[in-house]
Amino acid sequence: MNTTKKILIIEDNETLSELLSKQLLSSGFETIVASNGLEGLHKIKNEKPDAIIVDIMLPVMDGIKMLEEFRKDDPENKTPIIVLTNLNDIEHMEKAINNKAIAYLIKSDQSLQNILDILHKKLGL
Repeated sequence: MNTTKKILIIEDNETLSELLSKQLLSSGFETIVASNGLEGLHKIKNEKPDAIIVDIMLPVMDGIKMLEEFRKDDPENKTPIIVLTNLNDIEHMEKAINNKAIAYLIKSDQSLQNILDILHKKLGL
């Protein structure tokens, strides 16, 4: 039985996406990457990730719209979602929390270790 947890990273900044992916891989996670919200929605349906890290400012479909669509399609889904963004405003924060994001993190204030700690805690690792 495969117990490796699969993390979907939805981030259009390729450097950050690669950095997160490498850190997660070296910590024993499997990673999937999407560069926009629409691609992220497709990967959620096809890959069934154990947790999701999503930016808000994304091309094609932003992270909030992606969260809304995801919750509309499957309101009972308990997949932990971490919003990792540069947008430090209450409106986006409220929308993320209303769509059951477990954390709203500002990129410049976060270490990769903190993100890993949140994932470990929420996934019971």
